[in-house]
Amino acid sequence: MLTRCPACRVEREDMEVRGETLVCPACGHERGFEKPPLLIVTGATGAGKTTVREELLGRVDTVLLEDDAIAPERAEFDSETAFNEYLLGRCRDLAQSGVTPVLFTTALGKPDAVEGLTNRRYFGDAHFLAVVCEGDVLAERLRTRPGWTGKGYWGGVERQIEFNDWLREHAASEGIDTVDTTEESIAETAERVSEWLDAYL
Repeated sequence: MLTRCPACRVEREDMEVRGETLVCPACGHERGFEKPPLLIVTGATGAGKTTVREELLGRVDTVLLEDDAIAPERAEFDSETAFNEYLLGRCRDLAQSGVTPVLFTTALGKPDAVEGLTNRRYFGDAHFLAVVCEGDVLAERLRTRPGWTGKGYWGGVERQIEFNDWLREHAASEGIDTVDTTEESIAETAERVSEWLDAYL
C-alpha cells in the first residue's frame, strides 16, 4: 500500500513523489514504486464502453476496469472528487503488481477531472480515448435499454447526450482520441480500441 510507510508504519496520503521514488514525510524512508501511464477509456453511457470492454476481455494483456464495478455507490462519497480519488486509488494499487490498468469510466472522462487529484502523482503520462456516437443514436440506445432508469446525476438521457456532444466537439483540443461507434460493428470498434491500447501497453 503506497500510502503506508514500510519503515515507520505511518499511513498518510501526502507521501512525497520524486519520479518513481516515494519519500515518507514522517521519517524520510525512500522506496521505489511502479509508475505506469494512466489509460482511460471514456464516453457517455450508451456509447459502447462496456460492450467494447467485454469484447476485449482476455484479448489484451492487461486488466480492464469498469468504474461502476470497482466502486461503491456514488452516493457513499461526499463529493465527485472523493469518488474520482477512489477510482484512481484502485488503479494505483493494482499497478503495483506490475500491471498497467485501463479504466473505463465516465467520471474521469475529462483531463481536468484527473489533473490535480492526489492519486494522479502515481502515474506517468495520461492518455484518453473517448467512445462516442451521434446524439440521436445515443438517445435511442438509452431509451430502449433494458433496465434503464434515467435516475440520478448521470442517469438522464439529456445529461448523457450533453457529455457525448462535449466529447465530440472538444476531444481534439483536449488531447482525447476518439472512436465513433455510430456505424461501426462491435468487433470493428473493439479492434480500434485494442490498437489504441497497444500503443501504450
